Amino acid sequence: MQQPAPGLMLLERFMLVRELGQGGMGSVWLADDRQLGERVALKILDAQLASSTEFIALLREESRKVSQLVHPNIIRVHEFFATDEGCFISLQYIDGPTLGHRGLRAFPDIVECVLSLCDALEHAHRSGIIHRDIKPANVLCDSAGHYYLTDFGIASTVPDSAQVIRIRGGGSLPSMSPQQLDGEPASVADDIYALGALLYELLSGSPLFHPQPTPQRVREERPSALTVDKAGREIPAALLLLVMSMLDKRPGRRPAGIAAVRSVLQEVRADYPAERTNETRGDTDATVIQPRRRVSSDSATQQNKTAQPVRIQVDKRGLPPQMVLAALGVLVVIAIGVVFLLPSLVEQRGALVTKPDIRTVPEQQEQANNAVTIDPAILAAQRVRADEVLGELLAVEEQLRSIGIERWGGEDWSEARQLAETGDVAYRERDYLAALSSHRQALDRMRLLESQAPEVFARALRDGDKALLAHNQNGAVHQFEIALSIQPGHPDAQHGLQRALRLDRVLAFMDKAAQAERSSDWQAAESLYRQALGLDADWLAATQGLGRIREAVAVAGFESQLAAGFSAVQRQDYTRARQAFSAALKIRPGDATALEALRQVDADLELKKIVALRLAARTAENGEHWPEAVRNYTEILAIDPQIEVVSRDLQRAQKRVQLADDLSHAIADVDRFYEDKIVQQATAILMTAQSIPAPGPVLTEQIARLDSLLKLAATPVPVRFVSDNLTDVVIYKVGRLGLFTARTIDLKPGLYQAVGTRDGYRDVRRSFRVVADGTMTPLALSCEEPI
Repeated sequence: MQQPAPGLMLLERFMLVRELGQGGMGSVWLADDRQLGERVALKILDAQLASSTEFIALLREESRKVSQLVHPNIIRVHEFFATDEGCFISLQYIDGPTLGHRGLRAFPDIVECVLSLCDALEHAHRSGIIHRDIKPANVLCDSAGHYYLTDFGIASTVPDSAQVIRIRGGGSLPSMSPQQLDGEPASVADDIYALGALLYELLSGSPLFHPQPTPQRVREERPSALTVDKAGREIPAALLLLVMSMLDKRPGRRPAGIAAVRSVLQEVRADYPAERTNETRGDTDATVIQPRRRVSSDSATQQNKTAQPVRIQVDKRGLPPQMVLAALGVLVVIAIGVVFLLPSLVEQRGALVTKPDIRTVPEQQEQANNAVTIDPAILAAQRVRADEVLGELLAVEEQLRSIGIERWGGEDWSEARQLAETGDVAYRERDYLAALSSHRQALDRMRLLESQAPEVFARALRDGDKALLAHNQNGAVHQFEIALSIQPGHPDAQHGLQRALRLDRVLAFMDKAAQAERSSDWQAAESLYRQALGLDADWLAATQGLGRIREAVAVAGFESQLAAGFSAVQRQDYTRARQAFSAALKIRPGDATALEALRQVDADLELKKIVALRLAARTAENGEHWPEAVRNYTEILAIDPQIEVVSRDLQRAQKRVQLADDLSHAIADVDRFYEDKIVQQATAILMTAQSIPAPGPVLTEQIARLDSLLKLAATPVPVRFVSDNLTDVVIYKVGRLGLFTARTIDLKPGLYQAVGTRDGYRDVRRSFRVVADGTMTPLALSCEEPI
């Protein structure tokens, strides 16, 4: 395996461009993928680790699992390769900085970034993959400002469905949880801790326990409290509480999952949106707070007219003096309930949260109306459940709108929207149980509609085609537009819509063409049918009409072509005769007279061609041009496979072609004649060549050349090596020479490679050629360049 270097080609497909980074298991390189025609990133396993089947199997399994993660905020894994040229993974390349170089300073921008990572991590967790190495260096940002989580590879641990597979601790010390540091099985809590460490580093500007992180500090020390972000803005209390709970030493006290983390971050974003911060707007007077709500297609226009942004004065730090403090108080209560109280209640009273609620919605509502107070922790738990379903509902609803559900959803879509809006009202009134029930029903209806989309698409295509055949232009346009709303850009739907839009003009041409055909105006009819096909190449009636016109015009020339063919036969002009009979058959396919005349002409032509090819093959043999002879014999047998003498000639010529190739390859392998296997193969080829009776000059020269090379290769040549007695020297295909100052060994002529290694020094490589009857300059091999 060669060391990665710019310009190195792997598998005749990947051209290495430059190194992007180093890791504990190897390096990451930018490469040009000649097959995909794009740039990719290659994570290349270190050469020493690549020699271990355990590490290769580990990398292969990780690649297989991570390649299943398809998410807009996760780097895609393309392929896994394990060959003699190396062991590596091909990944999506993001041309942008890491999060560590992004330079985020204000906490609203940091929250916006981490929310993208929450989506990526939750998708990974649902797929059974724990990252365990979340840090700024493993988050990339493209030119559009989108964030991508990477390095799910060989450092991660993966809980499988039936067991937990412990691979290695992995990770970076500041982001490792105490449990990960102790080698415990991977869990979601590890990623919660690491994400908290990332938040802490982005807010403070330094990693946890900087500048001297130690395992003891990770296990025992509580991180120092934060007050302001890198931009000097005061960090909201809810965000501070979230970060500190995520960094709790006990996994049971951390948020129960990424959904809980996201819920708090979304509340912070609602009060401090990134696009409205002073840092991004440069506005020090006021902040615009927009209401957040579902916007349906039929109410969007009205809301745009009536919804007005509310401006609230803020102080010089960008914080609202009264209302934001009040909102912050509510947010803190929610955060405490979700992040701190909920885990304890789950531990002490697990049945309270996990036991299924079998009451009906009216019963739940009645109890809620009759209740004097509701435990904030229970309310927070209900909200978490409602948020999870609402998040799924919004995602499915957005997907349905993207495929034009308003065009084809009908009453089912209207009912689903009504249920969703009912749930929205209950959610705003903090009746989370009622909201959960309505949103679940809406989600079930929308998922059913989503599953019906392929069937609706196929039906729209069929109905569009039927409308075309029925000359119903409006109906065809409507059906194909439905299909395109479900699958934009689908070639069949696009083609159908174009046909429908041109249908009126196609039908006008068809009417005129039919009139011309009835009047036997063949030229005008053909022109009109062609114009119809120019608008719609799939219009069958135009194709059929054009066929009728062509048949009528062509029949008149049949007798003329037949007469011309017989006349050419009498003159022994077989080429012209064949052209005439073939033209007659195109006019009247299957005509017996024309077929028999053409068969006779073909037989005469074949005989003349066989005679000419046989003569050419003999001439090629005499000149030892065996490939040409093979081609001529092959052409003869293609004409008539039953000629046995030509079959024997072909076999003889093929053997001579193979022998010539074998001799050429054996002579070209002279630099490997120090290998016994290569010498034995060359000797066998030489004996075969010498057994050929009456060899020509080309074969004679090849025999003499190979015989001479084999004799020279049998004589070893003394080669002297000098070293510093500190470098361990190995000659590939020969053996290890070890440490020495000077040493002479006998080597057969050929091309060799020697490698010297020394701890702490860069390896030295020398390629050298041993020439028979030549004088070899002593070869120096010493590792002199410290690493």
